Amino acid sequence: MTRSTILLAGCSLWVVACGGAVTPPASSAPAEADDELFVYDLVWDRADVEVPTVEVRFSLDLRFVEPAPEGVVLYFAPLELADGDSSGTRFLAADAPGEVDAAEGRVRWPVIDGVARGRYRVTLEHARHDPVRGVDNVPHPTAGGWSVPGVALLPSIARLDDGRSLDGPARLRTELPAGWSHRHSAGVDDASRVESFAELAFAIHTFGRYAVSVVERGESQVRLLSADYDADALAPLRALVDRALTTGEALLGPLAGGALTIVVDRVGEEYEGGLVGTQGVVLSGPDLGSLRANEMPGLIVVHELGHFWARADEPWLNEGLARLLEIEMGTRLEDLDGPAATAELRERIDRYHALAGGSRRVADATVGAWPYEGGLAVLLCTEASLRAEGHSLLEVHRELRARDGLPVRVAAFRAALDARVPGLGEQLDGWLTHEGPIPLAPCLNGLGFDARVVSTRVPTARAIVVEILGARGLDTDAMRITAVAEGSALREGDVILRLDDARVSTLDALAWALRGRAPGGGFALHVRREDAPVTLTLTMPELGEAGFREVEAVDIEPGEARGRLSR
Repeated sequence: MTRSTILLAGCSLWVVACGGAVTPPASSAPAEADDELFVYDLVWDRADVEVPTVEVRFSLDLRFVEPAPEGVVLYFAPLELADGDSSGTRFLAADAPGEVDAAEGRVRWPVIDGVARGRYRVTLEHARHDPVRGVDNVPHPTAGGWSVPGVALLPSIARLDDGRSLDGPARLRTELPAGWSHRHSAGVDDASRVESFAELAFAIHTFGRYAVSVVERGESQVRLLSADYDADALAPLRALVDRALTTGEALLGPLAGGALTIVVDRVGEEYEGGLVGTQGVVLSGPDLGSLRANEMPGLIVVHELGHFWARADEPWLNEGLARLLEIEMGTRLEDLDGPAATAELRERIDRYHALAGGSRRVADATVGAWPYEGGLAVLLCTEASLRAEGHSLLEVHRELRARDGLPVRVAAFRAALDARVPGLGEQLDGWLTHEGPIPLAPCLNGLGFDARVVSTRVPTARAIVVEILGARGLDTDAMRITAVAEGSALREGDVILRLDDARVSTLDALAWALRGRAPGGGFALHVRREDAPVTLTLTMPELGEAGFREVEAVDIEPGEARGRLSR
């Protein structure tokens, strides 16, 4: 299991959550106040231990904060795990001067003479399976050290009296094993000092022996960090990043000056990627694989780089625009045309229909794959309406980014649509609150594709669980097998991850992945069994008419758009 465990040291209260005796760490002086408001000292345990610990000593100088707070609240982010064992940061023990809420990761701390001082200990535990929040959001070991999201080490800080956030200049000092260095995505020249503690807490951090490869883009710099690959091995990735940034600038304008950090790890059985904070990306997988922009994991690289332009205050716009950029940049970078250029769009629209079911609304999109595909569907229709009046989505986004910076606010986005096409803001609201799949064929036709609604058959829920999987129960929220029939290749507790190359996070998505498969044909079902990935080979049975249900789909051909989204 992968988690960061927090031990808070002070005087009297000890909360034991995992069993076994817990000994309070020896007393030591906290960090002294400096010119910065927030000073944190990280003291790393030996590099040769499987489960390292990091002692954190802090000094929060609040003498210049008005009105002076009598106390602060430290919030440690919960790290949800795929096995369901932990729904929050695990406090093995706590002994703080104030109240400790272990379930929510909340600790009250007093302010004495204008300064809050203290210390706590973080234990980094790891196992082989991937967390539900993605490798980018949890600590994990690499060949030469550790990749750690800042929230695993550093809390958010708020006033005790009214709950308002506290932020300011911060210094992060480290004591590391010999030969190790510390880097993070909140800064480049000076890894120890930042203007905002919040940026430091929401950055990705690397501790250890990491190779560095740099891509310069005018006033911007992209750093590739890896403990698993040397600079020569990173060269193809560096080239893809350079080409993707060039294409992104052509679509959405130049990057703002600053530093971008991409941490590349060899970990896990699947390719994953995620944005950490606003300036960091973690890319992980069993190897570097194909670095074509339209294949995994190159496709992830392009998507995450898209977030350096596409950031918004609501998930559907944030991920929907990054998905649209991913598709368009992939076709441009690989010079795809016709059916090849339409392939990913067709796959995404099929996935959208699978996830939408009969009543899901894009406005409700918050987590998982739904904000990506739901947001893309809304933006396809938005682009079609804009294009009909001589405008474009990228034009709107460029204007808002130049005027307001990032993230783009949905309220400002809606107003900009209305300014160009009166009533389009109200249409946007209708797409966001539409129950079930938005009718996409007219939107796609407006973009120059040839699209038509077709009827297709997918297996019923009962047929999938009982006849195809050989199970007797399925937790559809977690896609976890709860009971199996005798002779089934599956076991109770297996969590379904993918069918062949398609991720299947819902029963509807699994039904769509099984669409059109002939009886007797084999397929690979990828599951997580306890702490390890397992691949099972199953055979499609003869279901009969009762084993299928009719659903609507959209058939897409390249049309005059030649498979490309942009004009």
